[in-house]
Amino acid sequence: MVTNMIDWHTHILPSMDDGSKNPEESIEMLKISKNGGVDTVVLTPHFYPNKDNPARFLRHRDRSFEKLKACMVEQDEAQNRAEWPDLILGAEVYYFHELAAMNQRDLKKLCIGDSNYLMVELPMESWSRDVYATLEALIYNRRIIPVLAHIDRYFHFIKDRTPLEELANEGMLIQMNVGALEGFFSRRKAANWIDEGLVHVLASDCHNTSDRLPNLHKGQEILQGRIDESVIGRLVSFNPFKNP
Repeated sequence: MVTNMIDWHTHILPSMDDGSKNPEESIEMLKISKNGGVDTVVLTPHFYPNKDNPARFLRHRDRSFEKLKACMVEQDEAQNRAEWPDLILGAEVYYFHELAAMNQRDLKKLCIGDSNYLMVELPMESWSRDVYATLEALIYNRRIIPVLAHIDRYFHFIKDRTPLEELANEGMLIQMNVGALEGFFSRRKAANWIDEGLVHVLASDCHNTSDRLPNLHKGQEILQGRIDESVIGRLVSFNPFKNP
């Protein structure tokens, strides 16, 4: 079993989006993650460019992060608890046509930690050529590697996977939610995508402690015995700081 897992996609930062509502809920989500074997949590609150601007979003993210860290310190003092996952700031950036033309400084600050990986959420309808061109421009013109969030949400309209395969060959990562492995209508396709090497990262996309909990450990359990251990390890512990 892989024990040094990295959850790339979470909404644990408090009061940022439709994820955790307060620091206390965030603390419980971190405890669930750690108890499930997650050593690193990437904090990826939604950034919607049509509703916010990078500077304001980043200020909000920093304030939320400080509140979370303060609550963690309080927990340590009250319970002598020192076992927390490492936390890495990032964002889930909703696609817009000008994404590849963003200010370089802002673009880099939306990436995961100090890496060049940028999590991108694509539209829920069939993608135009402009979408693929923008992703390619991020890679070649901006030296930014897109991480395509929750590919399973788009299964219903993806007919031709060739453009995705080409982008993946150019470095783009494709992330799948653990929930896709459990869904009645999605689990077979999710397994096929993994078998065919079209999924690079498995993540929880957790939002709360009720119906969208941190569940990366559950993904590992589902895959155990079905696919090679080394593939499971790659899916749940791919490290952005070791892969430029």
